[in-house]
Amino acid sequence: MLTAGLMLASAVAAGWSTYLHWLPCRGSMLSGSIVYGYDYVGPDFSDLCLRRMDGDQGPWELALYVLAMALAGAAWLTLVLGMRGQPRTKAVAALPGLATLALAGTGP
Repeated sequence: MLTAGLMLASAVAAGWSTYLHWLPCRGSMLSGSIVYGYDYVGPDFSDLCLRRMDGDQGPWELALYVLAMALAGAAWLTLVLGMRGQPRTKAVAALPGLATLALAGTGP
């Protein structure tokens, strides 16, 4: 149950981070294809929307992304620690969770 709760919390944090990232672009859409070209649907893209398309991130969405990563790593570790098996197997299985937590700890 703890693992499922951590995974759910991680998914909510990642979803909210994605929502905040694309919020400045709401209403601005492109319609079309690469072959036939694109048409604007709705208002033009704002400067903030264009920066978000280029990869710029705001402080809250970045914090939520790091939180989602940390929760996913913690969920993996709780799953591994709850497994039956030899300690060596658990140690190897815990490496992805530890790596995820280490990356979350270093931040962006």
